[in-house]
Amino acid sequence: MKRIIALFVSLILVCACFAVTAGAEEGSYSLIPSEDTVDNWVKTACQGYNVEIEYVDGAAVFSAESVWPCAEYFYNDDEIVTVSIEDYSFVYDFSVSTGATNINFTLTDGFGSSVAYSIANNSLGSVFYDSGSGDLFAGDYKGVVKLSDFVNSTMFFENRAFPSNLIVDGKITFSAIQVYSVSGATVTIRELALVPNSEIPEEPEESSEVIEESVEESDEASTEESVEASTEESVEASVEESVTESVEESTDATASEDEGLGIWLWVIIGAAAVVIVVVIVVIAKKKK
Repeated sequence: MKRIIALFVSLILVCACFAVTAGAEEGSYSLIPSEDTVDNWVKTACQGYNVEIEYVDGAAVFSAESVWPCAEYFYNDDEIVTVSIEDYSFVYDFSVSTGATNINFTLTDGFGSSVAYSIANNSLGSVFYDSGSGDLFAGDYKGVVKLSDFVNSTMFFENRAFPSNLIVDGKITFSAIQVYSVSGATVTIRELALVPNSEIPEEPEESSEVIEESVEESDEASTEESVEASTEESVEASVEESVTESVEESTDATASEDEGLGIWLWVIIGAAAVVIVVVIVVIAKKKK
């Protein structure tokens, strides 16, 4: 009986281990809530203008007629995301038509302290923004930023550094998102997500120097082929001319030789005829 109980307990422990392992698997997390939560956005009007939100082909679209109203979404407990800054990257894909936008993430340390930090920071690279507000002007924005770079960035507005006190045990926690429509902008967000570094494909980039070298090599090869072809054609033409001239000269020589042989043949025949006539006359004289 004890053996059966021990075996049963062991099976329970093994199953528990598998459950913990499965729960610890990495995954991707979307920072834009799904369409069925559209009513949970909290809208803040500005001078009587408000943000309208709709989902089109899976993308969240934010628009307003003027000034700078915003909409904010507070994640539920099961939507709050905590990820390692060394293992995850921030993937973004959105566009702004007319006006400008700003997108802020609310980050928390899990102990009641939270700070809003903007996507408009120098980890995006060289982008067109309003230096007075940090807002991103109209354009297409798409790329990947490692969180290790994201937490070392500074905001375009006031050059504010990332709040390092919100990094806890090498992790950061996202608890809300805020989207602004500025000066009548339409902001179409296709993707804002946290993705494991291991799931982001590495795309090799070809430098312009390599491309130029390839073009130059191609041009050189084409030039060499053209020169070779031209040389071969010239050689073939020369050979053909030489052969033609040789044949013509040989034909002329043969014709001259044939004409000479014909003259001599007639001379010999004439001489033979004279000899025969002489012989006939001599024989006739002897018979008389």
